[in-house]
Amino acid sequence: LRRWITRRINNEPIQYILGSSEFYGRSFIVNKNVLIPRPETEILIDKSIEELINVNNPLILDVGTGSGCIAITIALEIPSSTIIAIDIDERALSVAKNNIEKHEVKNIEVVLADIFDEKINKKADMLISNPPYIAKEEISGLMKDVKNYEPLIALTDNNDGLMFYRKIAEIMPNILKENGTAIMEVGIGDHPDRVEEIFRDRGYGEIKTELDLNKDKRAMVIKNK
Repeated sequence: LRRWITRRINNEPIQYILGSSEFYGRSFIVNKNVLIPRPETEILIDKSIEELINVNNPLILDVGTGSGCIAITIALEIPSSTIIAIDIDERALSVAKNNIEKHEVKNIEVVLADIFDEKINKKADMLISNPPYIAKEEISGLMKDVKNYEPLIALTDNNDGLMFYRKIAEIMPNILKENGTAIMEVGIGDHPDRVEEIFRDRGYGEIKTELDLNKDKRAMVIKNK
């Protein structure tokens, strides 16, 4: 207990100390190789369920799966679905695989891939993602709990916080079915407006911004039309 207290005094997140975190009513294994699931991210699950309620056997791409909490939650909430969980980091995928085993999920395929370099040859019903969206210049201002312990690869694109959205806007026509949906988490401040602008400039017209429980803009829902 004293060792745990010392770690917490040094700002290490309690979830890493305990090795687990709650998400959507379930417990997930976490360590320093994956982002800690946030309650705010649960809005992505709610919206994905809404969007897929009338879709038979949906195929879903989870880009940047990390701990696998989003992919596993959707797999359990929509048992008829098939999820392809993608990440660039083998260490993160190892955690995701442990969580898949823990929750005894059978309808997830885990793929090591970089969406910036590799073609995804799938036509999915949905793309869901909580991408690294903190701008490089904002990292120094984060809480110590976050910047000193959570993996930077999951926090920032080492750019302006918009690179993943530009890439998704570019590849959406190739990886989503007609009328398919992309649901992505967005940041605070003017970040949601800048993300929306990226997709509108690409010609996407049907865009909704959803609020989380704190009434902050948190999820962007975009139709592939």
